[in-house]
Amino acid sequence: MYSDVWRGFPIMISLVQVKNLAQREREATVTLIVHLAELDQRRLYLAEGYPSLFKYCTDVLRLSEHATYNRIETARAVRQFPVLLEPLAAGWVTLFAVRLLPPHLTPKNHRDVLALARHRSKREIEELIARLRRARHGVTTTVTSCLPSRRLRCRRCHASCAACATSGRQPTRP
Repeated sequence: MYSDVWRGFPIMISLVQVKNLAQREREATVTLIVHLAELDQRRLYLAEGYPSLFKYCTDVLRLSEHATYNRIETARAVRQFPVLLEPLAAGWVTLFAVRLLPPHLTPKNHRDVLALARHRSKREIEELIARLRRARHGVTTTVTSCLPSRRLRCRRCHASCAACATSGRQPTRP
């Protein structure tokens, strides 16, 4: 079916068409996640002889392990916070964000945190989560060296001696 996809393919690909396809993919992903959440809650995969939803997704749905893990964790997150589905469907947040944010969401802060996570990269989501953790635990950010201090040593006596330092010799690093 797809081997002939390039034959007769229009030279000019419509950007609108590609955007629509991406939106449909997001909507399909959200629908799958909602169904996976229900499968997980009701443990329907057991009736098919699978010991876990993960095994069902990889064997029956033919999802990769990575895709399976992301979707199952996201399904569990949206059961806890259904408000996550709309931003996910709209493309405002990624599966990665929806998977990692729930432990840091509360009924009080979830709208603000989602607003902060909107259109953020994986790295920016990780930084946001780190800030949320620090705020929750009251930790301030400080940077200190974990390397032992290295003192300058004299070239002549290989120690840090005041006599050599006052004689004008240049100390070196060991």
